[in-house]
Amino acid sequence: MKSNSNQSINNSDVLIVGGGMSGLFAAWRLLKNKPGIQVTVVEKMGQVGGRLETTFVDIVDNQGKTQTVHDEEGGMRFVPRGSGMEHLWGLIDALNAENEKNPEAQLHTVDFVMGDDNNRYYVRGKSFTQADVKEGNNAIWSTLFNLASAEQGKNPSDILENVMEDILKQNNIELPNSPAKWAHFRNKCIYKDFEGNPIPINQWGFWSILRGYGLTEECIEMLSHVVGFMGPFQDFINAGEGLQILFDFPDPKTAQFQTLEKGFQSLPNALAASIKKAGGTIILNEAITSLTKTETGFTLQGNQTYTAQKVILAIPKKPMKALTKTSPILSSNPEFMAAVNSVQNMELTKVGLYFKERWWHQNPAINLTNGPNFTDLPLGSVYSFSQYPADPNADKNYNGPAALTQYTDYIRGNFWKEMQNVGAMYQTAEFPTNPQGTAPCSKALVNEIMRQIKLVFGLDENADIPMPVLCTYRIWGQEPYDYGYHQYKLNVDDLAEVYPKITFPAENLYACNESWSPEQGWVEGALIMSDYVMVKGFGITAFASDSFATSI
Repeated sequence: MKSNSNQSINNSDVLIVGGGMSGLFAAWRLLKNKPGIQVTVVEKMGQVGGRLETTFVDIVDNQGKTQTVHDEEGGMRFVPRGSGMEHLWGLIDALNAENEKNPEAQLHTVDFVMGDDNNRYYVRGKSFTQADVKEGNNAIWSTLFNLASAEQGKNPSDILENVMEDILKQNNIELPNSPAKWAHFRNKCIYKDFEGNPIPINQWGFWSILRGYGLTEECIEMLSHVVGFMGPFQDFINAGEGLQILFDFPDPKTAQFQTLEKGFQSLPNALAASIKKAGGTIILNEAITSLTKTETGFTLQGNQTYTAQKVILAIPKKPMKALTKTSPILSSNPEFMAAVNSVQNMELTKVGLYFKERWWHQNPAINLTNGPNFTDLPLGSVYSFSQYPADPNADKNYNGPAALTQYTDYIRGNFWKEMQNVGAMYQTAEFPTNPQGTAPCSKALVNEIMRQIKLVFGLDENADIPMPVLCTYRIWGQEPYDYGYHQYKLNVDDLAEVYPKITFPAENLYACNESWSPEQGWVEGALIMSDYVMVKGFGITAFASDSFATSI
């Protein structure tokens, strides 16, 4: 891979702006299906992968032994084989087949365990476990919230399922189980208002459809704090979007996910290696600032000048909006601009905390191994992870260096921005500087986040526990990073108004990204829309049996 090439002009058949998963997948498909084609990928950051970014840290434990701990700055997981995400699984298989004789390059999938009965909640000043909820038959929720009788004695996930069942019954359909079916659900299904009038799902907000069903505000407040995401409840998105993202994350006790043993960033790294081997070029640390149509194709300007017969803009809404301001070929297309603006940017905050010992596991009063713990505190959620996900027995007995991840969305991120603004940065003797590509937290932020973690874990906020040896701070949505995920706004019909308009803004000019996809927030969404452009724009055979390009 190159970084700011010294060439003044870079010529290619296809120039791809953006080295995230949609751009890399497009480059890889073109090189595999059109021998001899010249493909260049230009990426503004210093690495490929977009929101797939893994940090590896070597920590010396209390016995003097070095352990490598990794944490995900961005995306963390995907569904098991056979449960969906056919493009992602097909890509993993294809890359592994390419590297059949190179064991070190193989992408090994392991369980991303969502916890057990020891995982915790901290809500309205009370810390309790999944086991406590189960033993009390969900009675605890009505002691914390003023729930209606019909809402009492139910798991929060079951309440959302009741709402969904009513919507499905009104439309005489089953729960959507593919990108095309979710798109149909959002745009073609209805939910009746208080007068019995059929209102399209995409004209309901998520908050309003929950009220329309009859949930109390106390119940909605409860759901917004304990199901993992606040944004769908309080941001300006349509109900179909809110339901899809929350049903992507079912009850943590029964949810099943996978991840990659060597970190999620190993996927784009493997894809980039394959692109390079096939003759493609990847240029890093290069931001494209303008796009101009010429008689023979396009000219793009960054630190150097690029020309290409065809261009794929594989970038999300934030940089796309910036590019439209300097590129009349984009801004003069009203349907394209409407499609660009059809999605709401969703900010995500992640703080990584690295410790010399896995104190939350070795303490029998906590005994957490992996998975999320949810709270109404600004913390939002805190995840613990298996050190040996492929070996549960070894992991059960492991108490060495490990990481916790704070993960939250929407307005709760504002609290951490405020804390990050206070005082000096947190550094330790073990880590006087942060690893490359990560930012340190403020001392004030670390102090506050540890107070909140102790409360969630059932400890007094003044309890004496080990402090982290390293902390990392990341807001997806704050420069230089793009937003964590995207959601379609109220009244948007993505089938009619987005996919046909966003993907082909002009002849030989294409766009694809997770932002405008039927699987927003997932790697699969980026791959789906990349495949859509490959099929519709380049005549390449669909990559997966559930290809969105051939199923809508």
